[in-house]
Amino acid sequence: ALNRGIKEAHGEIIMNLDSDVFLTPTSIKEMVLYLLKNPRIGAATANVEIDLETLENNKGKLTPFQSFLAKSQFLEYVHSFHLGRHYQSLVGSLYTLSGAFSAFRREILFKTPLYSNETVSEDFDITLELHRKRVGIGYAKNAKALLEPILDIDRLYSQRVRWSRGQIEVNSKHRYM
Repeated sequence: ALNRGIKEAHGEIIMNLDSDVFLTPTSIKEMVLYLLKNPRIGAATANVEIDLETLENNKGKLTPFQSFLAKSQFLEYVHSFHLGRHYQSLVGSLYTLSGAFSAFRREILFKTPLYSNETVSEDFDITLELHRKRVGIGYAKNAKALLEPILDIDRLYSQRVRWSRGQIEVNSKHRYM
């Protein structure tokens, strides 16, 4: 589906986002501005956050454990994006684009095999394809994608197993790197 959308797209910048993501009103503009201001960057990932408004709106409705899970994910995403991806971007070593919300220069994206169905971590896979081609990858900190926290331990565990499996698949596929 992602590849079909990419092939149908007409713009110079192609963005992808997960179906469960909410963008802030300025996210698309901020992503475009980031790429325009940084011509050496061929692809960028957004600042992905857990939506605290969801937590506030559900106060009193969440069990203590659900609240703990939500707050833990919030802190995890702050660490991963605000600190981790920001730093990685500054030193030119951004490890992976987020499938939640990323953008590509059209001419760069079409120099890759696009998204692979050989792995469950197609975002990581395309990132390594870009690294292999020495494409600059950046972090658009003002382009925000908001996610609702996962409030069920089984769903959270399943997500993390999928992420780990994807890391293994992609690292195996790109072991030459």
